Amino acid sequence: MRWFKLGIAVIIIALVALFIYQNMPTFDQDVTFSYNLHISDKVEWTHSVLSIIFMSAGFGFLIGLLVMLKPWLNTRRTLSQERKAAKQASAACGSAGPETTKPAIES
Repeated sequence: MRWFKLGIAVIIIALVALFIYQNMPTFDQDVTFSYNLHISDKVEWTHSVLSIIFMSAGFGFLIGLLVMLKPWLNTRRTLSQERKAAKQASAACGSAGPETTKPAIES
């Protein structure tokens, strides 16, 4: 099974590499962007398609991290509160201390 997964992974990587190789002329094309607020001069810049793809992937990854950070922090906060409550409950039980007696061994 390990060799099967490795073979499938190699095939997928090879297909992605072939796709990139065949589309390199498209990825190298420059795209012009312009931004006009009618307040100041018109702003124009150019980027290649490949750089736009990498920038959008990076921004998407960053936004995904920020979106997932809130539930993760909330879970850590809740877990911390539960641990404190459990520690306080065990400390309260420990101070009251139910009396324990050893059971008598009957023979």
